[in-house]
This record gives sequence, structure tokens and C-alpha cells, in this order.
Amino acid sequence: MMRNQIATMDLCTGWTVSNGVHEVPLSVPGDVHSALLDRDIIPDPYWRDTEHALDWVHDDTWTARKEFEFQGEPGTGWTLSFDSIDCLAEVILNGTSLGTVDNQFLRHDFNLSGS
Repeated sequence: MMRNQIATMDLCTGWTVSNGVHEVPLSVPGDVHSALLDRDIIPDPYWRDTEHALDWVHDDTWTARKEFEFQGEPGTGWTLSFDSIDCLAEVILNGTSLGTVDNQFLRHDFNLSGS
């Protein structure tokens, strides 16, 4: 009897986030405000009433990006899983949309068998 093998790749490092003007490293797990704060692009959003001056951050569209080499055999039952994606997002792999997410508190799994 042959059992399915489970292999994992840790994709937590090497992310960037960009809005077309600013591109900064993104810690995973992490968020855009913290990434911008780490690079001194914005002041501390939690200090006094600074948050109102930073409305542009949450009003803008941000793209998180990660490049990696896939070592497995394509089309053999791989799943791309995210434990948490904050807010609304479209997940794209190699130019193909895998789906959308809209709940940070759910795990999201995308079947890559046809990718």
C-alpha cells in the first residue's frame, strides 16, 4: 500500500510589499503599516492621532510578492496553503489566479494540481 507523502516548503521569508510608489520588505506574519514603519516611511501609527494622517496606507492597493523555486513535480497534487492572509486578497501564482480570500481567521488552501 502506497501512502501519500507530505512535503513542505517554508515561504515565510523574502516577501516584499508594494503600492507602486513604496516597495519594502514584509515580515511574514506581518502587516503593511509595520513594514513601512520599519523603513521610516511612516511615523508610528499608534502614537496619538497619527493614524488619521496615514489613511492613505489603508486606502491604497498593496501587493505582497514572493519569488521561489518549486522543487516538486508539477501536476502531482500540491497545495499552496496560507495560515492567515489579512483582509481581502487575490492569490496569483505564475500569472494564474488561484482564488480570492476575505477572512484572516481562516486557513486558505489552493490546489495546484493543474498549475
